[in-house]
Order: sequence, then structure tokens, then C-alpha cells
Amino acid sequence: KILEFVKLILPNHERETPDGESLHSDQREVTNNYFSINSTALMHDVKFLNTSTIDHRAQFLYEATILLGLTACSSVSSDLSLDGNTFYQKLLETSFQGISGTVELDPITGSRIPNSTYYLMFNLVEQGGGNDGSSALTAFEKKLTDIFASGQWEAVTPFVFNNNATAFADEEVWLKNVEVQELHTAVRVICLLLCGTAIALGLVCAFWTLKNREKRIVKASQPFFLCLICIGTIILASSIIPASFDLDNLHLEGNNKACMAVVWLLYIGIGVIFSALLAKTYRINKIMKNAKKFKRITMKTRQTLFPVIAVLLLNIIVLSLFTVLDPMQFRFYVTAEDRFSRPSSIYWRCEVEGHGEWMIPLTVLNFGILILSLVQAWQVRFLSTEFQETQSIYRVLSTMILVAFITVPVIILAQDNPDSKLFLTSATIFATCCSVQLLIFVPKYRYEKEQENKAA
Repeated sequence: KILEFVKLILPNHERETPDGESLHSDQREVTNNYFSINSTALMHDVKFLNTSTIDHRAQFLYEATILLGLTACSSVSSDLSLDGNTFYQKLLETSFQGISGTVELDPITGSRIPNSTYYLMFNLVEQGGGNDGSSALTAFEKKLTDIFASGQWEAVTPFVFNNNATAFADEEVWLKNVEVQELHTAVRVICLLLCGTAIALGLVCAFWTLKNREKRIVKASQPFFLCLICIGTIILASSIIPASFDLDNLHLEGNNKACMAVVWLLYIGIGVIFSALLAKTYRINKIMKNAKKFKRITMKTRQTLFPVIAVLLLNIIVLSLFTVLDPMQFRFYVTAEDRFSRPSSIYWRCEVEGHGEWMIPLTVLNFGILILSLVQAWQVRFLSTEFQETQSIYRVLSTMILVAFITVPVIILAQDNPDSKLFLTSATIFATCCSVQLLIFVPKYRYEKEQENKAA
């Protein structure tokens, strides 16, 4: 069709020479003879289609020629004329199924859309020479290693790197020319200090509980559950540590594991705290309801341990399925691109592989325990003296709900800023741990001191 189009133009228009004279009849005859070549004889010429001499770029030249021809056919006017702007616009709109795939151009750059064709990746492997001084030249062998077709890469042979390894050990090499929004050292230090403070406070409270476990106020509050609350706060505070990791600390696979470690520590810690508070309030409720009926009842630790074990096991089961079936991944998100649509600025964050279905049962389970504990604490909030800790538990649970209500939406909005997200998350965890420890243990400590002063 291209040849017919050119043939249609040339014979019907008198072309002038540089001297202003028209083409002679013999010149037009040469032109007509060019288009009268016996195509059958040409196709049977062994030199015409010698595949051994065809370069792999020939198909692209062929497709480019066809594209120009199709564009010319669709953009030429009735008087067989066209201008450059019209031709270029039609060129961008033209597409067809070629040898290497669908030929389609990017309307912005005018280049072919990258994934519409195929690519060959070649590996230049050193064959020796030049290293022992015997030759000034080094020989390389060109090997085809990968083929990109239909939108995906297919390996042909292993790619050999400079160190003769076939595995890509440094998956962050491509980041060298990309601006990565990493965590600032000051933010990481502040968050780790919050973590250390919460853990230290938990250890102090646990030590005080064990030291005074035979005293009346501590014994009445069941030292086992007090220590369990301390363990829960320590586990919860420890989730700040893996949350502060990025590519500056670990490689990509290590950060994937750190993402799941955050979820494990977070929900296990919350589950232990909430279930221990539920067990304490349930025990007090049970005793007081029987007291109103003038019944005496003794509830041992193992009788109130069921909610703790049940919540812990359910959390472990769901988290295990979460880790195996749909684990969290440390992924990068592009914030800026260069003119070739390559990432020039990125940030990293933990992201759920699928749609986050496993987060729903974990959240419903643990915050369901929180609401149930709040209801139990509300029912016994006006008890006196030694059982006055129910008021503290009620304040703790109310404070935790208020903190979550305020900070969780802000954390979600700060997903695109790693520093803000880490600080807000760490501050929320720190506030949760401190509210639990201080509101439960400080009243007991003050009550014990007052009793000591009265005895003195």
C-alpha cells in the first residue's frame, strides 16, 4: 500500500528540476519501471529473504514503515496532500498488530509504549584475557538471558554478575539514584526512648508487685494478673522497635519480617492487657454479686484465667494464618517521577498484601474484649477501699478508648509521612502503656504508703 501510494503521487504530478524544468518522459519511465518490478521473482530470490543475515531490529524497521504508511493513508487529504502536524497527530492515534506485538505510541512522548513490544536482555560475560598481561584486550561473550514478552519477563539462562554470582544479592542497588524518604535519626531516637521508658516502667511495676505480693492491697488484686498486665505493656511497647526499622537498618526481606513482628507484638500485647483486665473485673463482679446475696465465694486464679487463655490462643491462630496466607510487606510508594516516569522520590511503609481481611477479626476480637471489660468495670465502679482498683480500671479503659479515637484516624492520615506515622504510633503506644501502669499501680502504691504511715 505504501508503494501504491507513492506511485499514485509521482506519475500524476509534474515535478520540477532545480532549473525549473519538468521531469522528462524518460525520467518518469524509470520511475514507473521501479514500481513494475516482478515481485514474484523477487520473493524467490534466495538473497532477498536470507534469514541468517536479518538483524533482530529488522522487524522494528518493518513496523515503523508500516506505521508511517498507515498514518499517511489515514491522514492524506482529497488532493493527496498532508502537513506535518496532521501527520504527527494521526501517527499518535494509529495502532496495529505487528510482528513484535501491538504497535501503539505514547500520546505524550511519541515513543512506543514500552510493554507493547518485547525486549531481549543480553549478558556480557568475560571470557578471560588481559588480566595476565599476555593481551591488552579482554574478550566478552554475549549471552541471551531474559526475554520480555506479553508484559512479563521469562528467564532463558542465569544472569552472571561481576562477582560470578547468579543471584542478585543487593536488592536495593536501584535505590542509589532515587531519593528515599527514610526515617530521621532524631525521630527514631525519640520513639525508642518512649519504648524504653514504657518497658522500664513495666519492669518496675512487675518488680514492685512481686516484692509486695503478700501485702493486703496487692494480694486482693491478684498479683498474677498484675504481673500479666505488666507483661502485656512490655510486649506492646516492644512493637515500637521493629516499627522503627527501614532500609537503613535491614534489607528488604528483613523489613518484611519486621512488618509482621509489629502486628504480632501489637495484638498480643493488647490482647494480654485487655483479657487480664476483663478477668480482674469479672472476678470482682462475681464476688460482689454473691456478697449482695449474702453468699461467700472463693475464686482462684485458674478459675478466672479462661478469658486470658482464650484471647491469647485466638490471637495466635489468626496471626499465624495472617502470616502464612497474607503477610504484610515492606513496600515503596512513589512521590515523584522524572520525565521518563521513573521513580525519583519514594517512601516505604508496611502494607497488607491483599485487602487486609485478617486485620478485621483481630481488631474485632481485641476491642470486643475492651468493651466487655469496660462494661464489667462500670458495674463495679463504686466499690470501696481494697477493691477501689475497679475505678482505676474504668479510667484506664476509658482513656484507652479516647486515645484510640483521637490518634488512630491521625495515624491513617499520616501514612504518606514515615516520620509522622512512626512518632504518632509510638506516642499512642506509650500513652496506652503508661495509662495502664500508672492508673493501676500508683493508687496501690499510695494506699500502701498511707497504711504504713498510719501503722507508724
